[in-house]
Amino acid sequence: MENGERSAWCAGVKHKTSPFAYLTDERDVEQRLELFMSEVLIPLAVQARRPARVTRRPSRETLNEHTR
Repeated sequence: MENGERSAWCAGVKHKTSPFAYLTDERDVEQRLELFMSEVLIPLAVQARRPARVTRRPSRETLNEHTR
């Protein structure tokens, strides 16, 4: 594969080319990704792992009161 040639398994990738023009851009993107993970993805994953809240089944007395 020649330099700059694209293939199906790595669409949009230019080989032997840095993804960022400047180191400051790379650091900015890394910081934004870390912030997104800490504020959105990790809390969402924690919430998804929590068991669902189970409501109590009404007692027969309560059911009888509502059916009268």
